[in-house]
Amino acid sequence: MEEIFNYKKKYLKTLANVNSLKNSWKVWEPEIRSRLSKNPTGSELLDLGDHLSDIFQKNSSDGRNQGSLSGGGAAWECLVTWYLNLICWNIPVVIIKQNKSYVPQIISDVLTVTISNSNTNTESDVIIFSIPEEEKLSEPKLTTLNDHLKSRLKDVDLVNLQCKTNWNDNAQVPMLWDMIYNSDSRLPNISVGINGVSPQSVKKFRYAFVTVPTVKTKFKSSTLAVLRVKNLTGGNYWGKRSEPDVVSSIKELPNRNFSSHFIGGICAHIDQTILDDPAYPENFLKLDW
Repeated sequence: MEEIFNYKKKYLKTLANVNSLKNSWKVWEPEIRSRLSKNPTGSELLDLGDHLSDIFQKNSSDGRNQGSLSGGGAAWECLVTWYLNLICWNIPVVIIKQNKSYVPQIISDVLTVTISNSNTNTESDVIIFSIPEEEKLSEPKLTTLNDHLKSRLKDVDLVNLQCKTNWNDNAQVPMLWDMIYNSDSRLPNISVGINGVSPQSVKKFRYAFVTVPTVKTKFKSSTLAVLRVKNLTGGNYWGKRSEPDVVSSIKELPNRNFSSHFIGGICAHIDQTILDDPAYPENFLKLDW
């Protein structure tokens, strides 16, 4: 795990310097701390997922012009990535906000969609993948990790997570992309995967969606936006408590998609991680890895 720790730390240091996160953290950090005790438990850290939307919106700007929406979207991706890394810290699962310097080429190849000879990865906001046989990973370099995964691709669990601040305006997008990624039929002029690999090449591929949402709509099981993402293979989430038959809290994503990596359950696993490394929660709170 040491090599994976080093790789994650290197990426998180890069994430901490993204303006969307760095500029928001002076507001978000005290909001997060207010929901934790002096010595946080695994349950407290996991339950931050139930409050992620409230934390995010403490730093929201007024208005809905395209510039503020775009900046808000990038900030939401950063906060979700920070939270999922916090929960998945001591397991061989990597969570990366789309970044060519850290996403292995083999993973990008799996997720690349070709539409009329044009390749795109634009709907890969946050990429989550497991690293099988992590003990055999020799050094935390992108090329080394790529080679390691390339020879073990059939054992990789992969989740493509789309992050949107709005739900009503964007729900049809993940619905359509999930259909494209997981379709067994041949869609005209559309193919998924390049260089000989595709989502069918990994052990398990799922497409998921997480929203704030910023609109004040009361979502019900019959709401069109809910129906559009209800059956996503990786689940539909928000940064609030789960609402049955509507949406799950983002805290459910790790257990739903990577449960085998958490010995004794997520809370027990985090508690043990804190015992082994008492500084780990504080490092995340200070963005200091």
